Amino acid sequence: MKATIPAAQVFNLSEGLQVPIYYPQHDKELQELIAMAQNTGYKICPVGNVTKLPGFISPAKLKSGRYILVSMSKFNRILSYIPENLALTVEAGVTLTQILELTRPKRQFCPALLFQPVQATLGGTVASNQKHLLEQAYGSISNYIGGVELVSASGTLNFGGTNVKNVTGYEIGRFLAGSLGLYGIISKVTLFLKPFPDQDAYILWNVDDTKTLFNKLAELKQKLFTLKGCWIWPEETRQKFNVLFALYGTANQVESEHKLIKQALAPGALSVAAAEIEEKLFHLNREKQQARAVIWDRQQAVEVVNRHDFVLYDYLSGEVFTNSFPSSGIPGIELDDTVTLIRLLKARLDPAQVFIGDEFYA
Repeated sequence: MKATIPAAQVFNLSEGLQVPIYYPQHDKELQELIAMAQNTGYKICPVGNVTKLPGFISPAKLKSGRYILVSMSKFNRILSYIPENLALTVEAGVTLTQILELTRPKRQFCPALLFQPVQATLGGTVASNQKHLLEQAYGSISNYIGGVELVSASGTLNFGGTNVKNVTGYEIGRFLAGSLGLYGIISKVTLFLKPFPDQDAYILWNVDDTKTLFNKLAELKQKLFTLKGCWIWPEETRQKFNVLFALYGTANQVESEHKLIKQALAPGALSVAAAEIEEKLFHLNREKQQARAVIWDRQQAVEVVNRHDFVLYDYLSGEVFTNSFPSSGIPGIELDDTVTLIRLLKARLDPAQVFIGDEFYA
């Protein structure tokens, strides 16, 4: 039986603009939408769970009527979870909430999904390669992709599987993470997990002197083995800095290094319970995603921090996240563009230019 195109549902955008969004429920409906785009010359724009659409695409673009907006949120089944293999296979519309609720009782997690918007879809998170706070310690989302199913103009393509040693799946995952829907829509993902650490601890330090700040951090970094995150941001008054340490590891290690930090930074260092700091961690992660990342050498980073001209400084990676700098032309800056290499595959994998590519929303 010939598949039919699902009826579009109206979504109220800003400025009173209503846009139609298609919600396919299986591959045939999705392929019909792709065929419709090929026949009409429209571009398919994936919108995930529509969590970022209002802020990332202008009403003027949508009024042009050139786009077919497709949400994968009804592709929302958990297909397989094998705790013994630390592997989870789900459809792309499964939310991060669903994944966290499933894996948390087994004390397993994917570090790249922590402190992300819980209503976001896994497919959108992968395709937009969302940054996360623990990236320096644990790697990006691409490090956890074992297999991907991609629905493209060429049909349904499968890469990889649940085997951790599957090199093909790992490499294709790297290409698809950050591809922004350039040449197809992710419909399924196999995600590798990690055992949750035995213990975690957070310490917040308030300091007003950058010399003390960097000297103490350099001293402590050599002694801390459970330090998975160290983030700095200016207070609203721009007179002091907040520094947050995140320790993950065995109970003995975390407790020992927790005491070491508090002794070294006394009396300005305070222990913070995970539940108390969670909202701030979500906020810091959002700041990191929304600002431009520039990579400086350590001396340049000190200069930026001294000027309080940044929204977040990831001490472990050396990345400064800011909205203040020009987009190019500054010596010492390496712009963070996760899709530069992916674009080179566009002509080969989507020769009909069916997918919009440049705009993807988790």
